[in-house]
Amino acid sequence: MKLPKAAEALVILVDYIVAAKGASTSTFAARVRHDVKCDAYNREKARAFCFTRAGSWTIHCSKNIERVSDEVLIGLLLHEMGHIAIQAFHSDKNDTCEVDVDRWVAKNFPEAGYHYKNHSYRTARGKDLTAKSIEHVSKRFAKTILGA
Repeated sequence: MKLPKAAEALVILVDYIVAAKGASTSTFAARVRHDVKCDAYNREKARAFCFTRAGSWTIHCSKNIERVSDEVLIGLLLHEMGHIAIQAFHSDKNDTCEVDVDRWVAKNFPEAGYHYKNHSYRTARGKDLTAKSIEHVSKRFAKTILGA
């Protein structure tokens, strides 16, 4: 299954990071990929849209990432790119990686208005869900990135 909205948003977000922050394209050579395991996680937890793994540039996503608002989409992708950029992944030794990633995003992208709040969406199966305390960016930043 393709994730056109997420894939396009990631390309545009990487272009923004390279242009605005002077980052190397090789540092942010990420891609999105549909992952059925992520679909299963998303069915269990409404806020489980994507994840990354150590040693990989891939952001594994649920198909429902295509169904969230632009502010949530960019917030999620920026957060997952943070995992890749600072190599902060879940393990027995690193239970603070989520906090570390959030600090990285806030420090490097203050213009994003990065924050957490609830978000309601309708799944691909037509079920209404609310993701509690999910990554967001400001509407202004999402519009800057996506040009919408």
